Amino acid sequence: MILRTILGRRLLGTAVIAVHNPSDLVEDHKDAQRIIGIHKRLSEGKGLLPPAIGFLFDRECRTQEQIEKLLKNFEGTGVRRDRVKFLRRRMYENYLLHVGAIAAVLKELGKPATKSKISQQINQALDNSAFKEWVKDKPGGKSSAATEQWLERKPRDYFRDVPKNAGKTLETIHAADVLGDIFAKAGLSYRKVEDDVLLTRWLLKNDPDHLREIADLLGELLPSETHT
Repeated sequence: MILRTILGRRLLGTAVIAVHNPSDLVEDHKDAQRIIGIHKRLSEGKGLLPPAIGFLFDRECRTQEQIEKLLKNFEGTGVRRDRVKFLRRRMYENYLLHVGAIAAVLKELGKPATKSKISQQINQALDNSAFKEWVKDKPGGKSSAATEQWLERKPRDYFRDVPKNAGKTLETIHAADVLGDIFAKAGLSYRKVEDDVLLTRWLLKNDPDHLREIADLLGELLPSETHT
């Protein structure tokens, strides 16, 4: 969908499938080589599946050093490093934190919200204010009851696991949590797969350049013969 709309390219029989989370592929993970081996077999196309031509993963909160370890692990099983890509942002949902797209999808789902309200919600998430206030409110003393009550009130930390030097931005925020809270405040359950498709379709129709970075990464992984 993204390739066809932005780059004018088609998959022409190339399948897009889910693979193991690359979190399992860190250098010291006991199952790293086994899991990468599964990916390697996908790339060879043995069996009923077509050959994998590349892998595109969420960046999550990985440092460049961790990414380099992953690339070396892939290289160790014969997968070239140029066949493995990582999003520049934390996850795909970070590209979907688009005020216009969210407003349009909420309206389509029968729960309209103003763009100004959605923008405010995103800004509040970026400030992480609820979590900051919760941390400040930590009870003193040794009262276990007070501590338990405090822990029960723990709000989302939208920047959990983000390295201190990475910055707290739209690129590093846990966007799936933000979308989940925006949908919840509108009276909806956030269905990650279905709602991501709706948001993506709106962006491709109304603001395709917003997804160009992903399209370019996918284009680098696809063979040249998939041009229309």
